[in-house]
Amino acid sequence: MNAGRYFQLFIDEGYALMEKLGLGASYTKQHGAGIFVVDAHIRFLRELTLGARVHVRLRVLEVDRLRLLVLMELVDEDRDLTVATLEQLSVHADLGNRKARSFPDPLRQAIELVANVHSALALPVGHTRHLHCAGTASA
Repeated sequence: MNAGRYFQLFIDEGYALMEKLGLGASYTKQHGAGIFVVDAHIRFLRELTLGARVHVRLRVLEVDRLRLLVLMELVDEDRDLTVATLEQLSVHADLGNRKARSFPDPLRQAIELVANVHSALALPVGHTRHLHCAGTASA
């Protein structure tokens, strides 16, 4: 598969995982807000062949009042191997004026709980963090 297809898998699966996190289409419709991806770092680790069974794991690395940093792993189910990773830094924004706006406190607190659970998980073998919330936008 080519690089675009890997990225498309992250996007397609990522939407469903963001919904579970409370940041999906229903949140956007109800609150007139959503997340804008402002930086991303993708690593291609192994080749996938057409028809491979895959899934995406999402873990929250950091969250603050404006930003969300997640790590997604694309996993080949047949080989139980991580074949690509994507670190994605997003900013919460008002979709009306297209400007950054703080996460609602209850949502941010819920995401922080997820981040705390995820912090106990080991990063994928060989993974080095490339992105961080701090210093990337005014907090």
